[in-house]
Parts: sequence; structure tokens; C-alpha cells
Amino acid sequence: MNGELITTIVFYIILYTSLACFAIPILFFLLWTFTGFFKKHIALFYVVAVILFTAFPALFYFTQKFWILWFYPFPSWVQIAGLFLWFLAIIIVKVSEMNIGRLVRMFYPLLKGKKFHLKTTGIYKYLRHPIYAAFVLMVLGAVFYTGQLVLLLPLVFNLLTRTWYASKEEAYTKHIIIGDYDAYKKKTPNRFYPKF
Repeated sequence: MNGELITTIVFYIILYTSLACFAIPILFFLLWTFTGFFKKHIALFYVVAVILFTAFPALFYFTQKFWILWFYPFPSWVQIAGLFLWFLAIIIVKVSEMNIGRLVRMFYPLLKGKKFHLKTTGIYKYLRHPIYAAFVLMVLGAVFYTGQLVLLLPLVFNLLTRTWYASKEEAYTKHIIIGDYDAYKKKTPNRFYPKF
């Protein structure tokens, strides 16, 4: 494989996975929170998840002639920084999943209502919602790397919905978490970025 082909493959992987980030807030924050239907029909929830994760990249692909107007050719150092942010976000997600367990992340809808122990070590010592922060960071990195300013739409959408949902989740967490959540909030005051 030549370098140009590898660069193109990386470009499209980053672009389309970042576009798929539109689906996550819609699934969990809108469909799961506001409709009791999906809580009763978990299998259908996962079917809709696959459809949405496929739909947003496909929608972009079939309308890309329009989005080309939103392209901005960033300098190489900005693209490299974007690539770094994107991979950093992947690492944050993986480290966070290791801290809380993949089972909790993958099957959270099925486990809703069960008691969990409060995680205050590892990456959770520095931020309360590292996975939410990572997805926002991932899309920001994709904007810088690809130059596709259309990705600002999922970036803003993710930021708004995750901020709203984090506050709802924290209120709910006090009832299902074994541990002092208020003390944890004081020790780790920031939701999405570490305290400097």
C-alpha cells in the first residue's frame, strides 16, 4: 500500500466514525430518555442503533457535493494536532472502559436500575465523565484533521446533549451508586476536563 492510499483510508475512517457520533446522543439521550418504548424493547433499541450508526455517514456520503462547500484546508500542523486529538479520544474511551468495565458500557440499558460502586480512581479521579468528553474531543480532532466543517454540527450537538444528560445522569446516579457522590463531586469538580 502506498502512503496516499493509507492517508485516504485514515481520512474516511475518521470522518465517518465522527459522523456516526451524531447517533450516540440521539440514541441514549433522546430515544432512551424520552421514550419508554425502547426500555421495554431492548432488541429493537439495538437495531435502531445500527441503523442510525449507518445512516449518518451514508447521508453525508450521498450529499457530499453540498458539504464540499464546508471544507477548509487546515495547515499540516493543525491536521496532525487533530489526528492526535482523535487518537487521544480513543485512548480515553478505552481507559475509561477498563475502569468501569466493558459490560457496563456496552449493556448499560440492560443494567439500568442496578446498584453500582462509585469509581473514583484512574481517569475518574480527574474527570467525572471522561467518555462523554472523549467523544467531543474525537469530533473536534476530526474537524481539524479532515477540514470538514460539517462536523461542527455533531460537535455542538454532542456537547449540548452530553452536558444536559450528564446533569440528569448525576442526579440519577446518587440513587444507584454505592458511595458518597457529593464528596466525589467536590474532589473532582469538572465533568469533562481535568482540573488544572
